[in-house]
Amino acid sequence: AGRGSPPGRCHPLGLGGMRAEHVPAARRAWPALRAARISAGAAKHQQPCKGAELLDSARANGIRATAVHYSSAISKCGKARRWESAVGLLTDLSTRGLQSDEFVFSASISACDKGRQWRRALRFLGGMSERPLPASDVGCNAAISACGRGGEWQQALALLADISEEQLEPTEISYSAAASACGKQGRWQCALVLLGDVAGRQFRPDEVICSAVISACEKGGQWQRALSLLSDMSERQLRPDIISCNAAISACEKGDQWQCAVALLEDMPERQIELDKVSYSAAISACEEGQQTSLIFRLLGDMRRGRLSPDVVAFTAAISACERAREWLLALRFLEEMGHARVERNQVTFGAALSACEKCCAWRQALGVLAELRASRLSPNLVVCNAAISACERGGRWREALALVAEMLQRGLSPDVVTYSAAIGACGEAGQAGWALSLLQGMQGSSVEPNGITYSAAVDACCQGGWKASTGRRRLPEVLSSLQRGSAQVLGGQALVGMGGVACRGGGGKK
Repeated sequence: AGRGSPPGRCHPLGLGGMRAEHVPAARRAWPALRAARISAGAAKHQQPCKGAELLDSARANGIRATAVHYSSAISKCGKARRWESAVGLLTDLSTRGLQSDEFVFSASISACDKGRQWRRALRFLGGMSERPLPASDVGCNAAISACGRGGEWQQALALLADISEEQLEPTEISYSAAASACGKQGRWQCALVLLGDVAGRQFRPDEVICSAVISACEKGGQWQRALSLLSDMSERQLRPDIISCNAAISACEKGDQWQCAVALLEDMPERQIELDKVSYSAAISACEEGQQTSLIFRLLGDMRRGRLSPDVVAFTAAISACERAREWLLALRFLEEMGHARVERNQVTFGAALSACEKCCAWRQALGVLAELRASRLSPNLVVCNAAISACERGGRWREALALVAEMLQRGLSPDVVTYSAAIGACGEAGQAGWALSLLQGMQGSSVEPNGITYSAAVDACCQGGWKASTGRRRLPEVLSSLQRGSAQVLGGQALVGMGGVACRGGGGKK
């Protein structure tokens, strides 16, 4: 039979052995089956209405679509991550007066799981009890998974407990889904309890459960437990996979254990596990915390030799490592390389590069990075602006610092104490007491509370210009008075007042 033709006596799958009286029935059922398949195919191409129309067409030709056809179509919609289409088909089934069975509900719950619709999944699971329909382990497991995707770890555990009450035996999939739900919320203790509970069951923990528990330990910052579990997998004759190894590397990164992270990365090829971008990015992030710039260089080279293009996570970690190591030229090189590789740069990436320039007093380069950020159609956030203003402070560029503060206010971005302190400091370095005190006054008119650094910068601004400047001599008492009022909240407040008093009397030199 040709492609798309109804089954007959020459069907290659063995239907040629059918009795003659069965052939007409098979041919009558063919349009409905084909409609169900096309419905699923339409869902993959985001045309959910076509499937329902074809089912209608089949009915118009006297062919009755059954729950089996709907179950198949709903299942395919779920695999295509078209949960709306799946729910629509379930509604259409009820509208047509057909009774949903456990297979239809299970397929619908699975579709909701893949679509992160945990509330709908629970509603459909409850609908099975109302019918009543026999509980399905497939539906229950999918509902547990849906709760995990939705961050509802307590609901997932409750469903796992309910499985026994429904006279069903929890499976490896049940425990894996529940452990994953706990892991996504950092509930590593619960995940470990589930792993211990599996030991009392008729089945042994498998790779999926162990990987889920390791991921839970990773998100909970338990790097030692993650490594211990990874070691236990080998003792249980389980083969760690890419998920468990990547989770263990990430756990080491969060625990500032860059040596362990790199050792795990280098051990993966010996375990016959192919490294991916996540593996390298996690190890590079670990090296960032340890300021291992040269090692990051090597890992990036290894990625390229393995035909893996570094992603935004790897590049951002590399730039952040350069920032910590005060390697601003290297940071800018990585930033430029991202542009050439067409890796999308975000505010965190630009912020790290800008901070690297700021720490090395490279104010021109810092402003250049800021201009590049704007050219990328990104809006500078508070962290980026503060780093740029701090770079201007270090370079004594008070005009640029004030312009950045003005731009922040125009964009509706509220400056914080770091912003004001850096801008006042920039004015102080240039002896611009008037601007420094205006900033301090504006700060006091907002909800931002000055701190010791702010007042110190303001006092310094009054002192820097020399005491022949009448503005500084006249307005310094205002700063000292403000400082005295807030000295209970400012460390070293009295010391600053004393320093300012000496300056007002002209003693102790310029300050």
